[in-house]
Amino acid sequence: PDIRVHHSRVSQYMANPVKGALDAIMKIVKYLASTRTLCLFQPWGNNFDKKFAWRCYSDSDQSSNTEVVNKRRNQLSYVATRGEAPVSFGSKCTAVKLPSNLDCFGPDYFGLSKPTCHPMMADVHADVSSAAAEVYAASVAVNEFLHLSYASSELGIDFPVPIPLEVDNQTAIHFSKGTTQRSKLKHIDARQAWVEALRDDNIVTLSWVPTQENLADLNSKLLPVARFETLRARILHPKMLPSLQSVAVTAASA
Repeated sequence: PDIRVHHSRVSQYMANPVKGALDAIMKIVKYLASTRTLCLFQPWGNNFDKKFAWRCYSDSDQSSNTEVVNKRRNQLSYVATRGEAPVSFGSKCTAVKLPSNLDCFGPDYFGLSKPTCHPMMADVHADVSSAAAEVYAASVAVNEFLHLSYASSELGIDFPVPIPLEVDNQTAIHFSKGTTQRSKLKHIDARQAWVEALRDDNIVTLSWVPTQENLADLNSKLLPVARFETLRARILHPKMLPSLQSVAVTAASA
């Protein structure tokens, strides 16, 4: 779960591989080898409060990937944990992208008022703002966690309904509640199914979580080392493998 964003980014080169992508893959392999003692961990028993047994997070990064093959698409991430272990997690680019004339930042960001979420416009999406990117990411997370709720039900495991989805963007929360009277998000077509699902109180309730505590931030962007290790420590724990334990004992006795 700690390399999903890296997996997503190098996968974009499957059709047209380049040397830089191969170098990135080798770095990922070296990282996995150096952290092979990190494991998913769940304490024995039900010592955690059942109310907080499940936690669901969503996050999005808006157009920070400058690689040509990415075409300024946003990266979204979601994580669902039960207790201390991540159960469902993912990272992917949005299926929509910005046109070439929007490939810049700052006050000269041409066409900010033009993009829309209308389904007939395949190449232009509302993700030209961080809030719109978060809204779209939340809708993807809802679909993933709905599937998780179905699987949990079949296994006889309680899953909270409505889904308590935690995001770090207040505008996205207001949009889900339909309280954004004057907002740049008004260009999003509210008739679309993913918007209706996001606003259905019987399906999901969005709540705010500080960015520092949002686990989905782990796979929405490339993070500084300290930040990455802090989030990783919340879902992966060091555990010496039996084969390595014997090697360590042998080395110590020698």
